[in-house]
Amino acid sequence: MGSLHAGEREDSFREMRLRLASLDGTRETDAFYYGGTRGTVEISLRSGHRVVGTPNHRVLIALPEGGLDWKRLDELEPGDQVATQYGDDLWSQTPARFKSFAPSKPYGSQKRIDIPTEMSEELAFFLGAYVAEGHISRSVHTVRIANTDEGVIDRLVASARELFEIDARVARHAGRCPSVELSSKTLVEFFDYLGCGDRSRAKRIPDAVLRSPRPMVLAFLEGLSLDSYITSSLPKWAICVASNGLLDDLQAVLTNLGIVHSRITKHNAEYDRSFDEVYVTGRYAQRFVSMLSFPEPHKAARARELVASSPAQSTADVVPGLDGRRLYGLIPAGRSGRYGKGTGTSKEFNHLRDPRTGWVSRESLERVATLPGVELDDWVETVLERNLHFSPVADVRDGGEREVFDVSVPETHAFVANGIVNHNTVNLPEQTTVDEVSQLLIEAWQLGVKAIAIYRDNCKVAQPLSGSKDRSEAGVAAQIAALGGVVAAPRRRRLPDDRTEVGRKFRVGEYEGYIHVGLFDDGTPGDIFVDIAKEGTTLAGLMNSFMISVSLGLQYGVPLEVYVSKFSHMRFEPSGMTNDPDVRVAKSLVDYIFRWMGKKFLTAEQQEEAGILTPEVKARLAAAYAAGEAAAPSHEAPPAGQTALFNSWEDAVECSRCGGRMVRTGSCYTCRDCGTNTGCS
Repeated sequence: MGSLHAGEREDSFREMRLRLASLDGTRETDAFYYGGTRGTVEISLRSGHRVVGTPNHRVLIALPEGGLDWKRLDELEPGDQVATQYGDDLWSQTPARFKSFAPSKPYGSQKRIDIPTEMSEELAFFLGAYVAEGHISRSVHTVRIANTDEGVIDRLVASARELFEIDARVARHAGRCPSVELSSKTLVEFFDYLGCGDRSRAKRIPDAVLRSPRPMVLAFLEGLSLDSYITSSLPKWAICVASNGLLDDLQAVLTNLGIVHSRITKHNAEYDRSFDEVYVTGRYAQRFVSMLSFPEPHKAARARELVASSPAQSTADVVPGLDGRRLYGLIPAGRSGRYGKGTGTSKEFNHLRDPRTGWVSRESLERVATLPGVELDDWVETVLERNLHFSPVADVRDGGEREVFDVSVPETHAFVANGIVNHNTVNLPEQTTVDEVSQLLIEAWQLGVKAIAIYRDNCKVAQPLSGSKDRSEAGVAAQIAALGGVVAAPRRRRLPDDRTEVGRKFRVGEYEGYIHVGLFDDGTPGDIFVDIAKEGTTLAGLMNSFMISVSLGLQYGVPLEVYVSKFSHMRFEPSGMTNDPDVRVAKSLVDYIFRWMGKKFLTAEQQEEAGILTPEVKARLAAAYAAGEAAAPSHEAPPAGQTALFNSWEDAVECSRCGGRMVRTGSCYTCRDCGTNTGCS
């Protein structure tokens, strides 16, 4: 984030538009903030991620009892589970340009070389190879990259000629790896400008690579893979280097790619030094190596073996606060059957009932979430939807005085930095007074807080968090009274296992199908399924999915007349004549299904409002017109809850030419679609 600083003075904002990730998806910033030098707190996670920020800065954590909450950096303790959001996949749309690079003037017989004006995939690969196995000899202004593979050597020589118009020399010494050598003072200055580092401990991923499109970042990783290794016995990709800063950069890239990884420290007895290693295992290793083209044949072969392997389920990636028995209880019971013909799936998840199972692994949660009928808690849904993974805090220490930067995100004020979910908002209860808000601002200023966003409960239609903590019976009663005694608390009304069903075989055009409607004990519909076309076809799949959604709505209390109002008379193919005497022409399958539902389960008044002309409705209309009465809409107050709006004047029959709904024009009817009239001009 420091690279965004453009010389702003301390404690100042600058307008800036930048896309970044948040819990609500991709957001756009409206300002960049430079806070100057402040006291900081540094936390390290077991995954290797580090967060450095002011003490009041907040990150998202998982609670031991289940749920998510925000916590200040200075309140974190070792063991707290911090959320990391993987797979944001946010990259620059344009390559980084090198407008500000200004080489020193050549002197003597120094050869001129070309410097690219912007990042490219081949340049990114060359830089990755240098960061992996290169160094700079400043005394002779030479860049050297060593590798044992002749194919890699040939590619580097060709790249040097293509990128810089320089003829590289290949040095071959007995007992040492061949190395590609490029002698140029301008090239050394260019590598310094990019920030590649000249020695192993100073290596970094250049900022110009990180600010380039995804293919260029992957090309850099292909070059960097020259220093990585892939194991064939265990699905694993790893790289062990001396530069911790390089591994910090690599972790940020892997997190953005959605590759869950870990970081450990290894001790090398030969050199009596410790080195950090970043590694990826299991299905994430398969995903990662499939993204890269390894230039060394032996690594490419191992990558193919890794992709073709079947890794075991990972038990290290868990969801804190989610108990195995609790998750098992969400799995619906299936029907028993002999010889494997039952529909139960709970046996597959018996390990969740094992008392030795603590927190549930993410893979188990993902498998359970795909089962029909499973309803997860909201916070668990957030974990899955936002691809949150958790790592415990390994260490909390004083970060010292450092320059601090931040970005302003409108509305939510929550964003993701290097994967860590951050927040910068103060939430206050609704009873907070103006004087209390003023005092809060004064205290924030006294503490040196750079900026705060204050939300008072119910101050706007949508707000990121609620500060209300009154959950007592008196508090709940007061909230209900404030809402006029009506509380929207959706509750699912499930159908009994043994239920009454109503079915119909129908035909629309050349298509035939079957409608199955399950009924509650009071005779109202509780679910609907439609068999149409062959099992496994796109039409059958879409129809099944749509009807499951409608069934859930009916069980959660959505009135049937709402569905009939919304989906009747929708026009798309297939359409045509039906085998129903009351619905002679259907404009689509959906049109027929919901008009039939309305005919079967709605009252005559509701059918009339929806334009469904059953014999009862036709008789009512005939009697009304015979008596000289107009079909006027009712103005009675609707009951509490969700209601549907209909055009009560549209009471005419279907058009005999196109099947559209006709409207009354005087004593005749006119089709709104094709203009056909029943007799009047």
